[in-house]
This record gives sequence, structure tokens and C-alpha cells, in this order.
Amino acid sequence: MTTGEKISMKIKQAWAAGKFSNSRRHTEEIQKKATAKTIATKLAKRIIKTCEHCGRQWSEKPSHSWRRFCSRKCRSAAATGRVQKPCPDCGAMKWRYPGEEAKRCRRCSGLRHRKRMKQLGIRPKMYWTAASIERQLAKVRSDENRKRVSLRFKDVPKEAPSLKKFSPHHCCAVECWFRDPNGVVHYCRNISRFVHENARLFHPFDVEQKCYGGKPSKSYVCNATHGLSAVHRGFRGSWKGWEVVSHREGRERFDLIGRNPAALQTQGGGTY
Repeated sequence: MTTGEKISMKIKQAWAAGKFSNSRRHTEEIQKKATAKTIATKLAKRIIKTCEHCGRQWSEKPSHSWRRFCSRKCRSAAATGRVQKPCPDCGAMKWRYPGEEAKRCRRCSGLRHRKRMKQLGIRPKMYWTAASIERQLAKVRSDENRKRVSLRFKDVPKEAPSLKKFSPHHCCAVECWFRDPNGVVHYCRNISRFVHENARLFHPFDVEQKCYGGKPSKSYVCNATHGLSAVHRGFRGSWKGWEVVSHREGRERFDLIGRNPAALQTQGGGTY
């Protein structure tokens, strides 16, 4: 047996006795231990935060200690003042405005609607025919159904900002700038409110509230609101000298004059 063969045999015997270890396996084990140690250290440094809106607790990194809410829903609910109210049927919690009555969730509303349609004998729309459509329209337009709907929504307060009259957050409110016949630029957030509070800028005939069926409409509707709305939507280029101003020009004017309240009153502008 040569010297080289003797050395290789001794090395094999040492491997079999466990005197050597696999360097690659040893490196992988060290990396796993180091990773576990790093993760444990990060978890130990995390802090417990409490949501300012719902009170839920969660663990957060120290670098994100500025967070005040647990989710985007809580952040938007705190900004708009919404609260959680249970569904009358299943009890599921949904975000609602404080003055808004508790409504059914989407699932319960669908079940109630299908049950109602089944009681009335109305089939789904995919199976409707011309005769069934006529029967459905006759039921909806009947005097009994009209009375039931009017009694249901009679004296119901509209507390939601998107439904309040003259609210800048109304669902139909628009943000725009108008130039009057004298060349003065006005900022408008709600056209009806702008016309109502600046009636002096229009002819008395144009700010008279319209009546339908002998009764004034619930919303403030007049010739001025119709004209400015048509100009803003692009249906007309101008209305009795009133024109739409671009957002860039309107913001530049509003930033310069809006800092001086006296000049703002003199120019006739403002936030409406």
C-alpha cells in the first residue's frame, strides 16, 4: 500500500468517526440560527400601539411609531366622524354617519329583496317578458305603493353631509371658478349655495326659486343655478356674461387675493 493510499484511508476513517463536518451544512445551520436571532430581536423591539378610533391593539416597528390608526378604514372613519352600527338582521358592524339610521348590510338587503320579489310573484329580470314588465310597472305606479313609499320617507332627517342642503360635501356639489360680467373671479364649491348667498350679483328674476306643482322645490333651483350649471358642464360657453375660469387661473387669483380679507370682500370672492 502506497503512502497516498494510506493517507486517503485515514481520511475516510476520520470522516466515518465524525471528526470532520460538512462545511456547507455547517454554514447553512449558522445562517438559520443567525436569521432566527435577527427575527427574534426585531420582534422584541416592536411596540404595542392602540388604535385611536376602534381601540384595537397591534404590534408595530419602532420606526412606525407615528401611526395612530390600525387601518385605512379607521383613519377615514375618524376623519369623517363615522361610527360602527350593527345590521338590524345579522348584527354585522358597518361604518355609518352619526345621524344616519342603521341600515342592512349588502347580503341581508339582497336576501330581503329576493324574499320580497318572491312574495310578489316577480321573477328575475332574465326571465321577464313584456307582459311581466307591464304588471310590475302597474304595481310600482299604483296609489297604494306610492302612499307606502311616501309614508316611509316622510319626515326622515337627512344628516349625512352628502345630502344636506347647501353642503360643500353634497353629492352634486362641484368645485369651480366663475368670472362675472365685471371681470371678477369667484370661487364656488356648491353652485346653489353660491347663488343663494350672492343673490346681489344676479338679477332678482334669476334668483327666484322655481315652483313645481304649485310648491317650491326642496332644493334651491332658479335660473341662475341652471345657467351656471350649464356653463360648468360645457353645455354653454357663457350665461349672461358669466364664464368658467380654469383651475390654474382661479387658484392663482384665489391665492393672491384670499390672503387679504378686506380685498376679498371688495372683490366679491370667497369660499362657498
